[in-house]
Amino acid sequence: MYVAKIGKVRPVECQAGHDLENVFFKRVRSIMSSKIIAEQSLTYQDSQAVRSSRKIERQSFAQLVERILSPIASMRLTVFLLAMAVLVTWIATLQQTRFDIWEVKQQHFPKIFAFVPIQTMFPPAWFPNLQTLPPASGFYIPSGFSLMVAMLVNLGMAHLLRMRLQAQGTRLVGGIATALTGLGVTWLVIFNGQNPDGFQAQPPISFQMMWVVMQVMMLGLATALAAACWTIPRSRLAEKIVAGGIAAVIVSVLVLVWRLGDHGFLGDSAMRILWQLIQGSVAALAMLAGCQLLFRRKGGIVLLHLGIAMLMVNEIYVTITNVEQKMSILEGESSSHTVDIRSVELVVANIANPEKQELTVVPGSLFISGKRISHPDLPFDFECLQYISNSDVVEAGTRENLADAGIGQRFMAEVKQITAGTDMDQIADMGAAYIRLIDKQSGKSLGVHLVSQIIYEEGIFDEIDVAGKT
Repeated sequence: MYVAKIGKVRPVECQAGHDLENVFFKRVRSIMSSKIIAEQSLTYQDSQAVRSSRKIERQSFAQLVERILSPIASMRLTVFLLAMAVLVTWIATLQQTRFDIWEVKQQHFPKIFAFVPIQTMFPPAWFPNLQTLPPASGFYIPSGFSLMVAMLVNLGMAHLLRMRLQAQGTRLVGGIATALTGLGVTWLVIFNGQNPDGFQAQPPISFQMMWVVMQVMMLGLATALAAACWTIPRSRLAEKIVAGGIAAVIVSVLVLVWRLGDHGFLGDSAMRILWQLIQGSVAALAMLAGCQLLFRRKGGIVLLHLGIAMLMVNEIYVTITNVEQKMSILEGESSSHTVDIRSVELVVANIANPEKQELTVVPGSLFISGKRISHPDLPFDFECLQYISNSDVVEAGTRENLADAGIGQRFMAEVKQITAGTDMDQIADMGAAYIRLIDKQSGKSLGVHLVSQIIYEEGIFDEIDVAGKT
């Protein structure tokens, strides 16, 4: 009799030596297997713990980011920004009682804050006896530019935190593709809107055929609404009334159009607008389909917010980048330059060579300052004695006149009230200035000349001979 003790001791009976050896190795393998399983279990538990720890860390980081961004995306901030927008719009409207809308816009774009003189809060029509307040006294408000940027950030953060994607796999790919298609169509509609040769100019079918197609579609819509009114149960009475009422209105319009015959046709101009609306509707439907695939029930809200964001971005882009100018062309003549009616500059042209003129341009912000200005391309220096933002040109007569040379001896500039944004007669301000020319060598005056936008548009210029140059 032999006894083998490994781990827990218990008696084992063996018939022979090799039986004892087999029993020994079986016990060893059993114990080793138990240890391996235990180690594997511990390793699995450790890996699970590591993954859980990493998940907790990611969740903690996400919560930290959400905690930081939540105030920026809060609805309270949205309401505050909307209230501030109403206030700024009201103040900007009051500013237009004294300034042109262009000047008011320049005070808000692209500045962060806009200074508002206290006099702005007392319009002349309401407070005629309070028009002598100190111009330096006032307060600062957030500019329209800063409010629009803040609204865009607030809207973007709100969507980032609350509007989660509701699509995966094929639905996600299809939604992205549909939304991108809608964006592409929207881009084409917007950037080809002013192109007379673009795809908005003429539809694939004639306007007359489009008019017929539209009537057929209206008849189909009326039929569908009438069928819906018939099939909707009486328990949903409000829906029956709405469907039936809309169907009746559409049928009435169609009957009126048919009775008018050719006189009922809206005309090519109206059909062109209808064609543009159809293209915009197609782009909107494509965008709506993409948003529905990506965000399900919240797709409509996402699309509405996207439209608002596009309007604000477009306003910022247009205000900062676009340049508006005017070109005057008389019948039978040609022109090669444009004029910015909202800013002034002084142009001195060397016309000694009839085939090629040399122009020296001085910005208005420089010569309006009244300082003496010298330039190597000019045979004289000059200084502005008086600048008038808005003027009219009248005959000088016997009245006191600053000009003593050139056209200014016959005409003089009369001060006019600056055109305000609320004026009924919206005409551009016409600036004028009295300029003294000074000899570079002796410093003597070469005469005081009148320069005026009104005189310029009449094609009248002063010619001066200095140092052999005209």
